[in-house]
Amino acid sequence: MIDVFFADPGAVASLRQSGFSSQVFCIERDFSAGQIADDDDPPRFLLEQAAAGESLRLWLNNSATEMCGFYWLLHWLYLEKLVQAEVSAVRLPWFVERPDGVVVINNRWGELLPDKEIWQFYAAKAQKLPANFILGCALDWRDLQRENALLRIMLDGRLLGVAENY
Repeated sequence: MIDVFFADPGAVASLRQSGFSSQVFCIERDFSAGQIADDDDPPRFLLEQAAAGESLRLWLNNSATEMCGFYWLLHWLYLEKLVQAEVSAVRLPWFVERPDGVVVINNRWGELLPDKEIWQFYAAKAQKLPANFILGCALDWRDLQRENALLRIMLDGRLLGVAENY
């Protein structure tokens, strides 16, 4: 199992410090701004691992930066004919109420404490991504590449390209 984060090195540090996962990878590139039409730099390590049967667990929040990285990776899985690969995703919940009644709101995975039990709790909520879901996201990314807007945002749960003065 490889745990994958998008533009969140703090999450990688927290997860490693917790001792929960031995293989952690961070896609540090921000795809939410700038040209994406001519992107031809695949995540080779992750694609090779997925092709070899390694599972990928993708950690996401609702930011455009992370969702762009997510769609980008699923696009590459599609291009490499790996839509049947073992891929799951964990979405950062809006809030969590601790047993002592305290409500914790996190905006990024990197805000979590490096506590193995906390990471296990969230990892257990991972959902396997069906091949048709991967295909749909890959096609959405292809459409965003064709549009090639300079800015991508999340609006009403959808990833959209918008003008830079949006």
